[in-house]
Amino acid sequence: MGRSGGEIHGTGCRIGTGPEFVFSKGELRMSTSKKSLADRELRWSKVYQQDQDLVAEMPELCGSLDELGATAQEVTELTAQQRYHMAQAQVLTARIQALAKRADNLRGRVGASLRGKYGFDSPELIRYGFKPRKQVKQDQADRELEGERKARAAEETEE
Repeated sequence: MGRSGGEIHGTGCRIGTGPEFVFSKGELRMSTSKKSLADRELRWSKVYQQDQDLVAEMPELCGSLDELGATAQEVTELTAQQRYHMAQAQVLTARIQALAKRADNLRGRVGASLRGKYGFDSPELIRYGFKPRKQVKQDQADRELEGERKARAAEETEE
């Protein structure tokens, strides 16, 4: 990735033709403790945008400055790709969530039909991944009524 510009004194070094920078008092000291990508890109740009001055003073830095500019450009391109893919991931996540909600709704409908056919407390529901209603402990009166009902059913079958 070449930079536009000319050569300095036949060194073969390509230099940028970026804008001149006027530094304010606070810009003279640049913190290197900040690790965010934006802060790091700002530090890189401060160096490679001043490459004309640096190459004039130290021509041996020409290769490093060209490489810094190309590397910074590649980081910018990869960051753009990353943002694009993150946006795509958001779209896909929204679609997945909508489809999952629809699938939950359909499963609920099937479960309601199965409960209607087999009953709410049927163990057959387990086969399809549904929890049957918990069996409530019967008190003494319920057990007596159940016993009488079974006795009547037994008498009717004998007759």
